Amino acid sequence: MIRFLAVAAILFAVPAARAQDPQQPPPPPAQEPSRAKPPLTRVHMGGNITAKMLMHKVTPEYPPEARYDRIQGTVRLHVIIGKDGNVQSAEVVSGHPLLAKAAVGAVRQWQYQRTLLNGQPVEVDTTVDVIFSLGA
Repeated sequence: MIRFLAVAAILFAVPAARAQDPQQPPPPPAQEPSRAKPPLTRVHMGGNITAKMLMHKVTPEYPPEARYDRIQGTVRLHVIIGKDGNVQSAEVVSGHPLLAKAAVGAVRQWQYQRTLLNGQPVEVDTTVDVIFSLGA
């Protein structure tokens, strides 16, 4: 019986000894997933904030047909301002179709101050309202 216990102890001890073999290097520690966030390349800003950064504004020409039909109102545009301050894109969100083309054409020529985030230039996602009014 004692012999059986001794043999059993040796058999169960051998795999443990193999796992702790000093000649084999220990397995590398598990890699933690990277938690670093990628740098922002575009930020969202409200129209009131970007209006203060406007350096060059082109006034849209009132479309003759809209003037004749006495159409007036606001055209809202979704605008992406590039890292250099130039308008990269301008898409109509709302407004009268007869006024929209003139608004987009003018806003695409606008120039803004560059926007910096942590010292690096970033694109700006914003909205712009272009108001068409015939006056009195």
